[in-house]
Amino acid sequence: MKRDDGGLKEHCPKIYDYIVNEVKPYKGGNDSLYGLHELDIVDKHKLLIPVVSIVALNGVSAEDDRGGSFTGLNIFINQNGTFNLVRDAAKLKITNYGKARFEVVFDQGHIFEGKPFVPTVNELANKIEVIFNEMEKRL
Repeated sequence: MKRDDGGLKEHCPKIYDYIVNEVKPYKGGNDSLYGLHELDIVDKHKLLIPVVSIVALNGVSAEDDRGGSFTGLNIFINQNGTFNLVRDAAKLKITNYGKARFEVVFDQGHIFEGKPFVPTVNELANKIEVIFNEMEKRL
């Protein structure tokens, strides 16, 4: 199925060529721009609500049942809430839970699921600015 380009190919062939062959705002081309398009579609039908997620615990201390002591641990938490602290420790007692590090991320089910909200939006804004500046040069 041929996609309607709104006459862009005929009236602005340099812009059309730039978008299709260099920007590639489609799945398998430039996935972040495709993601922005998908996010725009989703946003029309439901609210875009970023969520706060604990992504790490910094400065954790623990002792194992063998007399081992661990201090200053940084535990990174997976998107599903799991983490792997110490292998082969039969019993582990946390003596200091450290400080949680939070991040605002895209919620589950979004094209950018689990990605940090502010850096992702800034990256997209920068890409769009570069694209428009290049398009302006080609007019």
